[in-house]
Amino acid sequence: MKISDKLFLIKRDLKKKLRISERLERVKSKGKQKDKSKFNLKSKLKFDEISLNSLTKNSLLYFSLIISIAGLVFLIILSSFISPKLVLIENLKSMKDGSYVSFAGYITSIKETDAALQLTVCDSPQTTEKTSSSKTTSQKQSSSNSVNLINCVDIKVLTAGYNSLLIGDFVSVTGKISSFNEKQYVLVSSTNDIKQLS
Repeated sequence: MKISDKLFLIKRDLKKKLRISERLERVKSKGKQKDKSKFNLKSKLKFDEISLNSLTKNSLLYFSLIISIAGLVFLIILSSFISPKLVLIENLKSMKDGSYVSFAGYITSIKETDAALQLTVCDSPQTTEKTSSSKTTSQKQSSSNSVNLINCVDIKVLTAGYNSLLIGDFVSVTGKISSFNEKQYVLVSSTNDIKQLS
């Protein structure tokens, strides 16, 4: 016999053995699959018994409602800690750029441009009391109730929408401190962050 014939016979025998071993593996795997499916079915039945006994649909509903309400309460409490605290206008100068602040004051000037709305808010309104002509000059100086607007801050509103603000309005402002050319101002995103108090 030639070597090529021997190789052919060896190949043929190997192929037969390979087919036989594949068939055996298939038979074994079918048996294992049947065993696995029986085991899976038993474990599924046990799990269904446990889940039906311990958790019903109503208890799941109550549990999810309790978790939802607790989450909402947590968010409300958290939002009260995040909101900026009320600061006096005189204390704004000592605060850093980029910090969020909230303060109250009187509007003393309003300037509208195409891109923004610029306001000046002071801690007290500009008031002068008229005096009678019969009083002396020293009495006039002492009784004159003119308030100097020492504590003022400039406000820039980025998106100027409908403006119902008037000079003399007492407002609450929430915004971010910024400075430009060594001048400090408060940057407000919209007129919704400026609320009229009275």
